[in-house]
Amino acid sequence: MGFHSLFLSAILILFISFGTSTHESQNLTSSPNDFEALTGFSSCLESAIPDWSSSTSPDHCTWSGVTCDALPGVGTRVVRLELGSTRLTGKICESLAGLDQLRVLNLSHNLFTGSLPGNLFHLQNLEVMDLSNNYFEGSINTAVCSSFSLLQEFKLSYNFFSGEIPGNLGNCSSLQHLSINGNDLSGSLPESIFQLQNLNELYLQDNKLSGLLSKGVGKLSNLAEFDISNNEFSGILPNIFGGLTRLKFFSAESNRFTGHLPASLVNSPSLQMLNLRNNSLGGSVNLNCSVMKNLTSIVLSHNQFHCSVLVSLMNCLRLEGIGLDYNHFNCGEIPVNLKNLQYLTQLTLTNASLHNLSATLEVLSHCRNLSTLGLPMNFHNEEMPQPQGQNLEFSNLKVFVLSHGQIKGSFPKWLSGCKMLQMLDLSWNHLSGSIPSWIGKFNNLYYLDLSNNSFTGKIPQSLTMVLSLQLGNLSLEGTLFAFPIYSNVRYQMGFHRFFLFAILIPYIRFGTSTHESQNLTSSSNDLEALIGFSSCLESAIPDWNSSTSPDYCTWSGVTCDVLPRVGARVVRLELGSTRLTGKICESFAGLDELRVLNLSYNFFTGSLPDNLFHLQNLEIMDFSNNHFEGSINTVVCSFFARLRVFKLSNNCFSGEIPGNLGNCSSLQYLFINGNDLSGSLPESIFQLQSLNELDMQDNKLSGPLSEGVGKLSNLVEFDISNNEFSGILPNIFGGLTRLKVFSAESNRFTGQLPTSLVNSPSLQVLNMIKNSLGGSINLNCSAMKNLTTLGLGSNQLRCPTPGSRLSNCLRLEAIDLAGNHFNCGIPVNLKNLQSVTQVYLTNASMHNLSTTLEVLSHCKKLSSVVLSKNFHNEEMPQLQGQNLEFSNLKVFVLANSQIKGSFPKWLSGCKMLQMLDLSWNHLTGSIPSWIGKFNNLYYLDLSNNSFTGNIPQSLTMFLSLQHKNSSLEGTLPAFPLYGLCATSCDFEIYAANATFEDSLICACGSCIYHHLVQHKCSSAPSVLILDGTCSPDFRKVQIPYMLSLLWLNNYYGQHLATLKSMLLTQPFSRVRMDQLVASAEPVVEEVIRREGALGGKAEYPRNKEIQGFVDDPYILH
Repeated sequence: MGFHSLFLSAILILFISFGTSTHESQNLTSSPNDFEALTGFSSCLESAIPDWSSSTSPDHCTWSGVTCDALPGVGTRVVRLELGSTRLTGKICESLAGLDQLRVLNLSHNLFTGSLPGNLFHLQNLEVMDLSNNYFEGSINTAVCSSFSLLQEFKLSYNFFSGEIPGNLGNCSSLQHLSINGNDLSGSLPESIFQLQNLNELYLQDNKLSGLLSKGVGKLSNLAEFDISNNEFSGILPNIFGGLTRLKFFSAESNRFTGHLPASLVNSPSLQMLNLRNNSLGGSVNLNCSVMKNLTSIVLSHNQFHCSVLVSLMNCLRLEGIGLDYNHFNCGEIPVNLKNLQYLTQLTLTNASLHNLSATLEVLSHCRNLSTLGLPMNFHNEEMPQPQGQNLEFSNLKVFVLSHGQIKGSFPKWLSGCKMLQMLDLSWNHLSGSIPSWIGKFNNLYYLDLSNNSFTGKIPQSLTMVLSLQLGNLSLEGTLFAFPIYSNVRYQMGFHRFFLFAILIPYIRFGTSTHESQNLTSSSNDLEALIGFSSCLESAIPDWNSSTSPDYCTWSGVTCDVLPRVGARVVRLELGSTRLTGKICESFAGLDELRVLNLSYNFFTGSLPDNLFHLQNLEIMDFSNNHFEGSINTVVCSFFARLRVFKLSNNCFSGEIPGNLGNCSSLQYLFINGNDLSGSLPESIFQLQSLNELDMQDNKLSGPLSEGVGKLSNLVEFDISNNEFSGILPNIFGGLTRLKVFSAESNRFTGQLPTSLVNSPSLQVLNMIKNSLGGSINLNCSAMKNLTTLGLGSNQLRCPTPGSRLSNCLRLEAIDLAGNHFNCGIPVNLKNLQSVTQVYLTNASMHNLSTTLEVLSHCKKLSSVVLSKNFHNEEMPQLQGQNLEFSNLKVFVLANSQIKGSFPKWLSGCKMLQMLDLSWNHLTGSIPSWIGKFNNLYYLDLSNNSFTGNIPQSLTMFLSLQHKNSSLEGTLPAFPLYGLCATSCDFEIYAANATFEDSLICACGSCIYHHLVQHKCSSAPSVLILDGTCSPDFRKVQIPYMLSLLWLNNYYGQHLATLKSMLLTQPFSRVRMDQLVASAEPVVEEVIRREGALGGKAEYPRNKEIQGFVDDPYILH
């Protein structure tokens, strides 16, 4: 369940029945051979799959991850086995090959070990095999494509496969997607791979492949994405790109290529992104921009190119991102014509031997969309320009880096006009004078580094008002704010955008300049602690080697700092998402000056050592998303007086919440969600007066909700969803004056909503779906002026509920009242909700469809309407024109209602429609041809009606629609559909209680994990749609399956770091982002940069901003 924006991207017409209606489901009798194969597979697992039990669930077709289908001539057989991200351990048994009708095999993102059995490659019906992100080893079976004539997707990414790529891959003639990146494969590319004429995506990055890049690549005429980054390829890039007419993405970063760029590459009309960073390429770059009309991003950093590359780029008018760092152009000034690049948003030219800073800034100020400008290590000993006004106007600039240039003069006055500035780095220069007070008016500023200059005077008082900045405890004049400092500047160029992720002012020196770096003499105690920690790991950290790298302060994830009276010590250890396995040793506690400890998103097991909780300087501890178990140590807050962030989310901790949590007096963020914690909330937790976010969802906590919650006066977000709380909600919300998000979905609360809750002036999101609440909804909308999202579906609320009360909540954007059985019509005054975009009223015993649609048509921003299981046996209204005008409607679901009549003519005006579901009704007549003019339509379900005639020819023009192979009249598009569950699972689409096929789920928040795990649907969904406006905290999303698509819509920029973490670690093979707020672009770009689960590639059709939002979708494949 989620409750804001509903986008269903399963792409199908299941059945369009002609003449008769098919409402009866088939009786499926399953195969004993398949049962034996599944039980054999299960017997080799070290971790059990909970509902795989023949005694409690004799029909294996109902087991989680298993999908059966009735196949002609063979009966009911298992066609899909999808157990991705289910934490399975063990080996793969040969018995699995008994599933000889299997189409889809997905065991990705688990902990499987060993080699793959040979007979697994004899599954001749297999179309998708995904074994990525495990610990498989050995060579890839040489018989891999002997039987795989139907295989379309083959994914072995991020394992430990070694040896060479099998020479018979060319026999997989249907292969469209091949990803074997992130292994230890060596040797050259086999020639047979170039026979794969259907290959669309080829990912080979992060291996040890070597040799020349074969000219045979040019035969892959359908190739759209090609990544060979981080290998050992060498020699000259062959001139073969003329044959790759569909190539959009080419990345060969971090290889050993030499020579010039081939003519066919710099004349590629289809290419959108080119990344050749970190090679030994050189010479001139003569991009033919009149041909390369789609090029939006180019990264040529760390090569030996001549200055001409800058000259050739100035005619590529669609360029958005340019990275040319470390090329030592020595060409002096940048070309004046670079001012013509009006789409340019990011430019980095670090250490490019540039001079004439004044002219450079004047030219770039004409690039009106420029948001990131990195110019470090240039313009040595020049003067800082001081023109003001329109001569240097950077109205959209968010990131400006001009460090390490020994630039003289005073603080640049022209920066005062950069109101959007978020990050400013002028460190390591010779700037003098005072720091201006107007810098404190930059409300978006979160990174400021003015260190190692010669500024004098006091820190401006205005800086203390910028809550996003953090200062260290330095002996400076002026007021310092009481936030910690973790000093380490990290900025790096990803494939498309330039990001900086530190938040600090490490030093602001007054009176003297300190350009000499300090000599850090590190501590032997820290070295022993790190080595002890490493010794308990089952997986090595590559550069943690005291013999080759004696200075552990240079080891990956380690940050040192010089501390008063103690010297150079380790202050940060950040090894999140590094695939570490093993346990945490007690020696780890020797890092007694540690401020930040982040071991999240790994595979650690066991319990946490007691002395770990004695690190009295710790301010951030993040152990989330591992496999830790046992109880949370009872001394957890005995020494943690400085702890601000404590994350234990998504582990296997059990027992009760420790009673002394109240001693962590500085705690601002507490996340213990996604465990097996039980009992009630300890009273001490309500002493945490600084607590800002409290997330306890997805546990087994029980009892009534304590009135002590009302003491947490600084609480902004509070989530107790998916627990066993019961009783009446206490009337304590009057004291929570800052509360914006309250979610208590899927508990056992009864009674009415408390008065203080329905009068909360700060509340923006209220989610009480799936409880036993009753009575009427008496929202005081004159007080609740900030309420945008209301989820009260699946309760026992009475009609008239939506009446005059709701109609006065004029800022409401999403309403979910599904499953309440109101047994009434829709109130007419709901037409006043001009901000509403989503309405979900599934199974609400509504009647009078004509009036309902007429009322809702006045809500001009309405984009999603879900009304299934209502209006039973009514007639479909046929009004057209202004009487029923839904100009912004994208999703319309009116299914399972036995509605009579013909196809609704008024839908012809819904030009924005993307998803239409009228299934399981009694509609008759023909399907109109005008439906083929809906260019955005990607989901159409008209199944189980009584339509007659041909499928309109216009529908066959839609590349986005996919048909199941049914015996229908008319031409069908030749696109495969990886099937639907034989049985369906009642996923609640925004608490709509709507039954959709298991191939998709749309939601926000923790409910995803709850539904997928606890409902144990017979098949994993392949699509997840999240809407950023419904839940601002994406920590709540945990996906236990491999999904083919994540669709993120309407993201307004909340919790960027947690969203980034989710995107980098959750198992999605494709990500689409629509309506993305501009400030969230760095998240997308960090995902693109990462060489991992998403393959580091993206598609940007355009980058047009409308009212601050990117209008067109970001698609990450």
